[in-house]
Amino acid sequence: MEVMVCVGSSCHLKGAENVIKLFQELIQQEKVSRQIILKGSFCLNKCSDAGVTIKIGEEYLKTTPESAASFFYDTILPRLES
Repeated sequence: MEVMVCVGSSCHLKGAENVIKLFQELIQQEKVSRQIILKGSFCLNKCSDAGVTIKIGEEYLKTTPESAASFFYDTILPRLES
């Protein structure tokens, strides 16, 4: 599964770098590095929405550095099981 994190100017200011670092740590911790491909992307064109934009498949989602761990466990990991 590919998880794309926006690293454009707006998302960068909203903490994209911290979200990526946390996702990298959790991917290693949960031993799912073979199942999750984490990528950065310049502007996903969802700048007006609150938070950092995450694209999974064709779906655009949002998270913040403060809620990124919950997002990982509640949104990303369950998609591996389906």
